[in-house]
Order: sequence, then structure tokens, then C-alpha cells
Amino acid sequence: MSNVYIDEALLDVVGLSQFPELQAYIHECEPKSIVDGIANQIIVVLQYLQDQVKDNDDKLNILPIPQPIVPIEIQQVKIFKIPKSQLAANVQMYNPADEYFYFYKLRNKVEYNNGLYLCNDFMGFVFTNFLEELWPFSKHALVLGDDVGHKQNVMGYISEKGHYLGLSIGNVDQVTPIKGNTHIAIAGVYYTDYEPLKRATNDVNGD
Repeated sequence: MSNVYIDEALLDVVGLSQFPELQAYIHECEPKSIVDGIANQIIVVLQYLQDQVKDNDDKLNILPIPQPIVPIEIQQVKIFKIPKSQLAANVQMYNPADEYFYFYKLRNKVEYNNGLYLCNDFMGFVFTNFLEELWPFSKHALVLGDDVGHKQNVMGYISEKGHYLGLSIGNVDQVTPIKGNTHIAIAGVYYTDYEPLKRATNDVNGD
């Protein structure tokens, strides 16, 4: 009955419109407005979205317990200065205007690059006092160079007493003084502890 079109004018002609029970039945069988159905659906969807937003907002308002921030310790390079007043006799600064020899230490690694001028013949330790913080874990050979052209076989090492310089005449045990009026540059890297050197050597060898 709900799918049949009913002409109310026709019912009136045949005299059926006088029966209220029939009119009530016809109105009950009429389909409900689609517009109302869509409106109801929209209301339900809007209410669902509002509830969802409120639920998410409640979750965001629950703040987590703050965790303490542990600062990361960054190792700083330490700079050590040895004044030229602690140079041995006959040893001067490469540049007379300089006041200090500089050593740069990061953890157990020490780097240096300094220049010397030997005003007279010299063999021995460059400094009269060498800082304990700069002592190498073992005797370490120096990287040397001179700019005078004396053709000297200058050798040297660094130990707990500091830099040692001399002139090799073909044998490690046969060392003589370096001729005066010689400029020497000394530079290098060494370790004050065995473990960092061991790790660096292993990295190079791929062990």
C-alpha cells in the first residue's frame, strides 16, 4: 500500500473520504520525508564528531610526568702554556715576540706545533720544567725540520722531561750537539695514556 499512489480527489468522488479510519491508515503508509532523514543523520554525525573532539581534547589535557633532563658533558680542549723563561740555555723562541709554547690537550691526546731558534750549539732537553699533565705514557719520537740548510741529521723525542734534541751521526746512541744559528720546527701528536693510542692503532689496522 505504501508504494501505491493514492488520489485523494478520487476517494472523495467515490465517497471513501468520509471514513476517518481510512484517512488515518493512508497517512500512516505515506513514506517519511527524505529531508528529515538526512537532517537526522547530520545531527547524529555532528554529535559524534563533537564527542570525538572532546575525547581527544581530554586526552591532550592529560600531561605526561616531566622527566629530568640530564645535560650532556662536552669535553673541552685544554690549553697549556709553557713560558719562554723555562727554556734551556741557548734555546730561544722562533719568533722573539712570542711569550709561550702552546700545547692542546683533549682527553688524553696532545697536539703541538712550535718553533725554536738555537743561538749556539745545543744538545739536551728544551725545557727546564715540563708540566706533568703533558707527560707522554712512553718516549715518543718528534717530527722535526730546519730551515738553515746545515744538512744536519737532527733527531729528538719527547718524554716526561719534555722535548729532547740532538744531532745523530749514524747511530741512535751517538748523538752530538746541533750547530748553533739553527731554526727548528717541532710538531706532533701523542697520548698521555696507553688505551687511546691502542684504540687509534687498532682503528688504523682494522683490528
